Amino acid sequence: MKAINKVTLQLSDLYGPRLRALDSATKYPAIPTYHTLDKSRRKSPLLDEDPISFRGTVWGYEKVDGTNGRIVLLPENSGWLIGSRDELLTAVGDLVVRDALGIVATLSRIAERLTNPRRDMVVTAYLEVYGQQGEAAAQYGNRSVSSARLFDVSLVPVSILDRDVEAVARWRDHGGQEWLDEGQLDGFAEDQSVQRAPELFALASHMLPTTVADMRVFMERYATTAAQLNGAPGRSEGLVLSSTDRRTKAKVRFADYDRTLALRADAAK
Repeated sequence: MKAINKVTLQLSDLYGPRLRALDSATKYPAIPTYHTLDKSRRKSPLLDEDPISFRGTVWGYEKVDGTNGRIVLLPENSGWLIGSRDELLTAVGDLVVRDALGIVATLSRIAERLTNPRRDMVVTAYLEVYGQQGEAAAQYGNRSVSSARLFDVSLVPVSILDRDVEAVARWRDHGGQEWLDEGQLDGFAEDQSVQRAPELFALASHMLPTTVADMRVFMERYATTAAQLNGAPGRSEGLVLSSTDRRTKAKVRFADYDRTLALRADAAK
């Protein structure tokens, strides 16, 4: 008799602890600021002069100002789930949907066409949902449409989901997730017909400005968004810097640099 190969993970397997483990294993880690943000100053945190160190090529992408969402693709195309940064919101076939900030309405259109043929891995696509919600939406158009830009893809072994939630969180916090590198991420976006966050530059790490003042000057050439949906483009929130293997990442926000330099100037008077 021919053996029947059972799908390694499907929606019906996700109940109780396994669902919580999946949620934890696919959460996106916080991206540090390029220059350390001194959060001891709660009202007006300042940037310190200690940038994150990069090696090799540094890739710069626009930091689209929206809401983080994720599409979790189960192995062998056996189903998908959609979540915010903090929690899972829905799965394929759900009759009752919790839609936070338009994430599900926007990402479900994309989730329906994404595929994960791998047998041993859960693939999670991370996208910024923008255009209709929040104050920054006006920078991208007239708020009539929403869109999403892909910024990362992780791979999680199915076996991780058999650990308890605390163990999964420790595994994730210690870099357990595998990330597609730059070339693989380009291939994923092309194969799956998903737009990436706008690529702004690729330069040798020694050419990246290291002081707060020099970085602010460098950023100015990217002050206008390249992710507009309609009408005239508005202001960009900033940049995300990444190594080629996408293991080292840092965010660079205009607001942080402008505030730091303004407060420094006031203190010098």
